[in-house]
Amino acid sequence: MLDIIFNYQNEIMFGCGIVNLILAFFVVIMKLHSIRKKLAMLKMQLSVAVLTISVSLTIHYDGDPSQAAFWIVRITNFFTFTALLTSIMFTCEYSVAVFMESNKFAKLPKRLLLGFIIPSVGITMIVISQFTGIYYSFDAHNVYQRGPLFFVAFLFPFTTVILLLSFSIQYRKIITKNLLAALVLFYLLPMMAGITQLFVYGHPLIEFTCWMASVTLFWFALSDQNDELIRAANTDLRTGLVNTYGYIYEVEKIAQFKNITEYTAFYFDIVRMSSLNNKYGKRLGDEIIERYAEILLEFFDKDEVLGRLGGNYFVSLVKTSRAEEFLKLIGDCPVDFEYYNKKEVLHIRAIAGAYEVKKKNIPGGQVLSNTATALSYAKNVVHKPYVYLDDELAKKFEHTRIVEEQTRKGLELGEFVPFYQPKVDTGTNTMCGAEALARWRFKDKLVPPIEFIPVMERNTSICDLDFYILERVCLDIKDWLERGIEPVTVSVNFSRKNLGNPILAEAISKVVEKHGVPKKYIQIEVTETIDEFPMSYLIGVVEALQRYGLTVAIDDFGTGSSSIKLLKDVNFDVLKIDKSFVDYNSDKDRVLLSDIILMAKNREISVIAEGVEEAAQVESLKDMECYAIQGYIFDKPLEKKEFEERLMNKSYSI
Repeated sequence: MLDIIFNYQNEIMFGCGIVNLILAFFVVIMKLHSIRKKLAMLKMQLSVAVLTISVSLTIHYDGDPSQAAFWIVRITNFFTFTALLTSIMFTCEYSVAVFMESNKFAKLPKRLLLGFIIPSVGITMIVISQFTGIYYSFDAHNVYQRGPLFFVAFLFPFTTVILLLSFSIQYRKIITKNLLAALVLFYLLPMMAGITQLFVYGHPLIEFTCWMASVTLFWFALSDQNDELIRAANTDLRTGLVNTYGYIYEVEKIAQFKNITEYTAFYFDIVRMSSLNNKYGKRLGDEIIERYAEILLEFFDKDEVLGRLGGNYFVSLVKTSRAEEFLKLIGDCPVDFEYYNKKEVLHIRAIAGAYEVKKKNIPGGQVLSNTATALSYAKNVVHKPYVYLDDELAKKFEHTRIVEEQTRKGLELGEFVPFYQPKVDTGTNTMCGAEALARWRFKDKLVPPIEFIPVMERNTSICDLDFYILERVCLDIKDWLERGIEPVTVSVNFSRKNLGNPILAEAISKVVEKHGVPKKYIQIEVTETIDEFPMSYLIGVVEALQRYGLTVAIDDFGTGSSSIKLLKDVNFDVLKIDKSFVDYNSDKDRVLLSDIILMAKNREISVIAEGVEEAAQVESLKDMECYAIQGYIFDKPLEKKEFEERLMNKSYSI
């Protein structure tokens, strides 16, 4: 068998070269994920093709005394030696693409750089050998002869291969096992063959092993391409952790092979990460995120999962026996980093939603959804460091989900209506205005606002409701005017969620103008609590509404943390004192209420007290020169027909 191989080795080598050319063609037409890898692979396949075809021609013409053979053997030997080095150089280029695209290295490592420099020096020595014969020469019959420094020709590829081999092994965790095996084969096989060929003459061992390695690398690279696409689709590029899809896959894999009921899932959000980005800059902020992920990863066992869903959001699956320890870690995680060449330590805190898995065959998406629900409850409702989703909380969120769906349908079907609560001037005991309050008539029953307003405030549907009520109020006022009923100014509430709308004032004005309602009959109420937006947003909205000819009232005054600043900075028209101030229990509270009314009057701001229910409160407010009153002592919120009767008889008595 070996005799047959040796007798036909030139034909075998030529065939190997043709295979490399075919593989090069496939590299050209294939859509590989990385253009750098594609070019390096193409160059490497072409180099090995030149190597094997050149050695085939050398073997064929070796010993041929003809003039044509004289030139062929010298040219093909030059290409053989050169192609061996360039194939190693282009494999190094492929390695550079693999390792640098991992984002592990900021600049090209020295060993990979030497993978280009050493072969380049070796090629220069081959050129010198062509004219000096230090590597090889040919006798008068064109028979190949080794030169006195033939072994030196092997030092360049050997040294390069050893450097690249050591680098690949050292950083083996960065690449896939298949790709690592292919690179090791490409570096190791030719090196072993080269050592053998130092003692065995006349057989193309190096060339054949290079060909074997090039084919292996092609197939492994192709396989790695598919694995890389899958890995990229399931991996967060910044941290290398699994993303949403990868997390769901890992959770379901654990559920398939382990008892997942022994695990607790977490969905957690870094607190005030935006502040850190503003302080240190986005680039350093990203580095902090990466370092944070590295520290967390050290905590995890092999059969646990840590993922990043983007931004400040992370997910994990931890054994329940270690859940408490994990909560402590994310409750105060020290992260060290360098800032202007000075080491700093941040104590990063996260808010978490947790779910102790109860079902063995639970889908990964459901686990993620449950923890997201718990996180939302922890952040937006109870404001706690973490919340576990139990059956009771799950029922609450299911109820919320149903209410969300039903309120959206209710808006489409016109189930919401304005109820009007009169405002009374106690100086004259006549109606001086009204507030339009949204009510939901669902299945012939009135749903209390507490059941749907908080739910709608968690999404954009509250904004839709605000404009819907404004439309209905405008239609009612237009109807009264057409029927000769003199209306009063009606205030319409707009949630703080609307403050993010850059054309809010314009949109409100267009609704009023569309229905031909004089703007003196419409007042816009904006709540004082503006925790979601800066004060500048509120100031801008108030000023814009006033430019459009609308008056603005600040609702729930006194409930926020910046009431005095609000009174100082925002030029609103009406101040509505919250019920909590009206229900004062001490002389100190009474003095505070009196001071608020006085400050408002000094700024020429009208004052109205809401939530008044007792005659004594009315008298007390009159003593403080607050005459505008809204409360059950005069009227509850009234449907349109009941309110019409009040409009036709605006007088009140306590």
